[in-house]
Amino acid sequence: MPITVDLSKNPFFWEIFTDGQKKGLEEGEKKGEKKGERTGKALLLRRQLERRFGELPKWASKKLDSASAEKLEKWGLQLLDAETIKEALH
Repeated sequence: MPITVDLSKNPFFWEIFTDGQKKGLEEGEKKGEKKGERTGKALLLRRQLERRFGELPKWASKKLDSASAEKLEKWGLQLLDAETIKEALH
C-alpha cells in the first residue's frame, strides 16, 4: 500500500513552495507586461500607418505581427518622416 505525504504541510518545504510560487508569479507578470507593451505598440503603429497610407499590404501586417517592441518603436519614429510604408518599416 503506497504512503502519501503532503509536503506542503511541512514548514521547510512550505517555504520552498511559496518562494517558488512567488518567483513564478513575478516572472509571469514581467512576461505579460512585455507582451502587452509589444501588442499596444503594434496596434498603435498599425492604426497610424492605416490612417496615413490606407489599408496595409499583407507583407506590412506580417512585419508588424512579428516585430519586437523595440523595432515597433523605431518604426513609429520613422513614420514621422516616411513617404511610403516601405520607408516607415525599413
